[in-house]
Amino acid sequence: MSESKAMATMKPSDLATALRSIRMPSSSDGFFLKFSKGDWSYGPDDIEVSEVARFGVNPFGVTRGFIAWGDGAPIEEVMVGLTDPEVRMADLPSLPADAKWSPQLGIELMGVTGPERGLAMKFASNSKGGMSELTRLISAIADRADAGEGDFVPVVQLAVDSYTHKTYGKVKTPVLTI
Repeated sequence: MSESKAMATMKPSDLATALRSIRMPSSSDGFFLKFSKGDWSYGPDDIEVSEVARFGVNPFGVTRGFIAWGDGAPIEEVMVGLTDPEVRMADLPSLPADAKWSPQLGIELMGVTGPERGLAMKFASNSKGGMSELTRLISAIADRADAGEGDFVPVVQLAVDSYTHKTYGKVKTPVLTI
């Protein structure tokens, strides 16, 4: 069975239920989903994502652009949606000498199971592993839409993979299992 046929997708009724259950984040919740050193978390208190969590990915919530890093921390970000003109490196603001721009991809997700149900989140990455995984997910959505499938909203489970880097050793990477 091809990957597109085997893809777990969200039914319109599940999407409607998830949309109706949207809740604003409380002080312990947050909109940003983070992947750091192999751990998935969200919110200002870095709440660990539950093992039962599944997330619907908004195909129209894909973003692309750049993030600026300086002194090991992000200092500026320029991201646009699918229908916006592409951000060009030449149009980005100037940065301090010790900072540099890096390409970044992002997605919008909605919790559909577990304690994360109804919580809208955004995940963005500029790491090699994160960019590769987001590109794979975006391609799977595009393949499904190209095939004329009406159910092209994937439901993903968050996972972790790794590879061995010759300088840094074991490097953990995010996985969005459809």
